Amino acid sequence: MEQRSKGDPEKVRIARCLRGESTMTLDWIGQWQKMGTGGCLANCLRKLQGFSIVRDP
Repeated sequence: MEQRSKGDPEKVRIARCLRGESTMTLDWIGQWQKMGTGGCLANCLRKLQGFSIVRDP
């Protein structure tokens, strides 16, 4: 996964599943998948999936 880009569609799909089915934060998922910060991940999800993300407090 480290070799893929931050916005790789497969990474985004995995992140979307993790976020929907667990209590993991966007920051944690972004770091775990080497996608950058939670904000970067939220932007990737918004751009590729076409829905809004509620940012973790």
